[in-house]
Amino acid sequence: PSANSEVETRALQALWRNLYKDRRGTGVTDAAPADTTGLVVSMHSYSNLVLFPWGWTTQYKTGNDAPLREMAREMARLAGGWQYGQPGEVLYNAA
Repeated sequence: PSANSEVETRALQALWRNLYKDRRGTGVTDAAPADTTGLVVSMHSYSNLVLFPWGWTTQYKTGNDAPLREMAREMARLAGGWQYGQPGEVLYNAA
């Protein structure tokens, strides 16, 4: 298996990309406008991790890092005390 390799995952990803258009700027640290709707979910049940962007580096934070971090913290708490953070903070960076 690889990221988004399952049929169900690909279908959900396509649905979400259709429903929630990317409204960020062109820079990796550009935040989406405050009125942007959408979602980001990355729960890794095998590792008990809640991850959020960016996965390829911890050098940069998204423009929405603070609210993503707060959401991940709460998701991790509700899951029973999972770890949360950018992948490179709690696991490793991935391309």
